[in-house]
Amino acid sequence: MELKISDRVEFTEYAKKDLQELKGLILENLNESFDMVRESDISNLDSVYSREEKIDLKVKESKDSHLERMKQGICLPMAGVIYTDILTDLERISDHCMNIAQEFHEINLVKKNRKIDRLLPSI
Repeated sequence: MELKISDRVEFTEYAKKDLQELKGLILENLNESFDMVRESDISNLDSVYSREEKIDLKVKESKDSHLERMKQGICLPMAGVIYTDILTDLERISDHCMNIAQEFHEINLVKKNRKIDRLLPSI
């Protein structure tokens, strides 16, 4: 099914609230992940991980709540499809933030080990 601009799809206030909350959490993870790279500082790693877990839980809760609203006839089917796709995409963005943080942490460990190796005398 193809949507036209005139086929305006409305989300419920519950869905909008969930999306706003997820947006805030994901923006925090994006900013902290990029800060880690920009500043060569891994101090935000634990908060990125923790927030990623919150995001995964929130997405699951949002999908469950959405299904309940669908059963009750509160949500329109087309809005539901789009909402579920958005939730999945937001979760992927969050996963990418965590991947950036993990990779940067691993790169820093390799660099740290190389410095240690250079400082240790050869045996």
